Amino acid sequence: MRSTERFDAIRHDDLDAVAPLWDRFETEGFATAFQTRPWLKAIQETLAKGKKAEFFVIEVREHGTQKPLMLLPFCRRQCRGVSVIEFVSFGVCDLAMPVMGADEATTGTAVGATMGPGEARSLWQAVLAVLPRADLIKVDQIPPQYRGRQNPLSLLAGVLPAAQQRYEAPLNADPSRVVETMASTKMRQNLKRSERRLSDLGDIQFLAAETEQDLEMCLAAMFRQRQDRFRELGRFDFLAQPEVQAFYQAVARQHLEGAGSTRLWALLVDHEPVATCLGLVHANTLHCLVITMKGGAWERCSPALVLISRLLVWCRQNEVNLIDFSVGDGYHKTGFGGKPQLMLEYRSALTRKGTVLLACAMLAGRGKAWIRAHPHLFETARRAVQGVRRLVNRRRQPEGS
Repeated sequence: MRSTERFDAIRHDDLDAVAPLWDRFETEGFATAFQTRPWLKAIQETLAKGKKAEFFVIEVREHGTQKPLMLLPFCRRQCRGVSVIEFVSFGVCDLAMPVMGADEATTGTAVGATMGPGEARSLWQAVLAVLPRADLIKVDQIPPQYRGRQNPLSLLAGVLPAAQQRYEAPLNADPSRVVETMASTKMRQNLKRSERRLSDLGDIQFLAAETEQDLEMCLAAMFRQRQDRFRELGRFDFLAQPEVQAFYQAVARQHLEGAGSTRLWALLVDHEPVATCLGLVHANTLHCLVITMKGGAWERCSPALVLISRLLVWCRQNEVNLIDFSVGDGYHKTGFGGKPQLMLEYRSALTRKGTVLLACAMLAGRGKAWIRAHPHLFETARRAVQGVRRLVNRRRQPEGS
């Protein structure tokens, strides 16, 4: 245990060691969908398994009273000879926030809603004192606040705006009017045209996966549609990696077992899935993580837009009042009323090697920013990379496929 004037910090090298406290915080306090125990355990058992990542949790207590205040899940792994400590993400966590106890109205503590920079500095000093040895520490996807809770990580000295923003939209209307209320005029026109084209091809059905058979069908369609689309575009497909597919299969089954918050939906035409969505339903919020649609002749029908419109109705029927469209730009996000939300990131070198690596990363970041500031160069570079990837994909594709 290490202490500051305000906080004590304890490192637990086993996530299960704090399971009772974690579960209590999830029930009585605050946790985003990406810091729940089922989600993080699935990451540890799939994505992290082959990377020799060491998971640990920092428990923060109020100095003096020893009241538990928050839990911060980290992992340490080697990256090209550099030891890096990360807030657990592995590319599948859209938000980075501590798991926190009940708010100050209940506990009498200032952690959460009214923490200032001085308290955040004291908190972080206690955390740093119990971290294992490493060269660099980084935290991505930091929201300044979420669901009325201030994020202590956003107050750290040196946090910077992230390259991408997150989009979210409130859901307030009745199920019968939610699409009309949220969709822009152009989106409503596109939806009407898409519905007509899909109806010409068969009977449209909306499916919320509730059985093993539904789950298998939706997952298979999601992976296939995503891979076909990214191969066509010449883009790297994160979901094509076996460990990533194993992760999503694991979290999807948690719902059937009565645990976790992962859900799958699909739009069917004559019982054939033409679009899919994988998301998290947590604390009356839907986090849309993966949206796919069938290519080829189906593209002109825009089945993914129709799926989202049906999903909005499902949300209002199931007491979901906020939709989080995840990070990155997209027509469907703004077309359905999504507003950009600032995201932050934190980097700090802990050794001389980490300082060199951080300097190189910052230089590379400036180079990317310069290229983006010159659209013609950016487009030329993007097309060149996509062309190379298409060529590689064709050579990898089996004969006759």
